[in-house]
Amino acid sequence: VTTRARLLDALVITPIRLGIWILFLGTAYQLIIRQYLEGYRMAKLQETLSGHIIICGFGHTGMSAAKELMARGVKAEQIVVIDSLEERVRLAGSLGIAAFQADASQEAVLGDAVIDKAKAVIIAAGRDDSSALTLLTARHLNPTVRIIVSAKEEEKVKLFKQGGADAIVSPATFGGYIIAAAVDHGHMVQYLDDLLTAGGQVSLLERKVRPDEIGKAPADLKPDVLLRLYRGGTMLSLLELEQAGQLQA
Repeated sequence: VTTRARLLDALVITPIRLGIWILFLGTAYQLIIRQYLEGYRMAKLQETLSGHIIICGFGHTGMSAAKELMARGVKAEQIVVIDSLEERVRLAGSLGIAAFQADASQEAVLGDAVIDKAKAVIIAAGRDDSSALTLLTARHLNPTVRIIVSAKEEEKVKLFKQGGADAIVSPATFGGYIIAAAVDHGHMVQYLDDLLTAGGQVSLLERKVRPDEIGKAPADLKPDVLLRLYRGGTMLSLLELEQAGQLQA
């Protein structure tokens, strides 16, 4: 009633009330509105995902794989990143890649990434035990999807093979091979870098034999150069078959 009371209410009590309301609305946004928006975005994303690539782990290996995939023509919308660290999720988002912060070894998480429609799963968790658990979960959810695993330790390669990995890459081991080869071959590192990257002048293509190539010898496949031949899942030795006169595409 008094002037002092009105001033106190206008200058102190009312701002406190407004602050409480703002805090309440902010909390409500965090708990309700944001969850609804994220759910809506996830539903829209899942509708468009088919034949996509899931990258579990966006450290140096996962990020390099994502960049190279995009350089090879894979659209950012066809890549999904799962990582437990917020800064890595933000980094993937800055590249235009759909990413969410979660544990990739959880069935629900891989289910949200629509693994049943995925073309391939790249597992680069940074730890072999985490990669193994993610591999087993992914293979259980989709028995036919192609899975590539990055192994930190060479001794874990057999474990990943038994877990159902289609390809296992050990960056440390391959790096050691290349370093050793570079001792006597000065240009090998440059050539391999050119061969493995999309921007290089040398390209390695893996494809099926065309009908018009059946029965031909490797020398007849110009301008292509046949490096390796697989038949029935078995690699054929080009040198031995060529010497025996039995090498045909």
